[in-house]
Amino acid sequence: MAMIDLAATGDPRVVPILLKLATIGYPYEGYVGSRAPYIWLHHDYVETSLAKWGDAEAFAIIEHELRTNAFQTAILKMQDVAGQKAVRALLEASVNPDYAMFNQALFKSLSHMVQNPPLPPDADPTAENLHKWQAWWAKNEATAKCVYPAPYE
Repeated sequence: MAMIDLAATGDPRVVPILLKLATIGYPYEGYVGSRAPYIWLHHDYVETSLAKWGDAEAFAIIEHELRTNAFQTAILKMQDVAGQKAVRALLEASVNPDYAMFNQALFKSLSHMVQNPPLPPDADPTAENLHKWQAWWAKNEATAKCVYPAPYE
């Protein structure tokens, strides 16, 4: 978690540290579907940290994970990355608007990512509510105030 806080500083001197931390432990060779989707592993923190710092490749990995069985972890990663780019990625990720499990996790994270969200975190996970979020974002993207997570303690 400290890795995510380091990345949040925006300091480019952090990147070599994060890349070094990425080499510690088992060699990670990218997402494979057999990994448990609800457990944050070492590489999850590295990916999230690099994406938060602004690394396009790490962000793209998390975006891809939104369309896999690991979507719940990926949604949480995007919540930690925060900002307009993360909100946009989440709202564009729904491949099936009627997928209640995805929408439930999505609505909870989205409502914590912006000030004055259009729906509460526990909104019904319906396609109609997904469309409400998407319409709200289309109208308010330029003026929406994003909420950034507090540093981990």
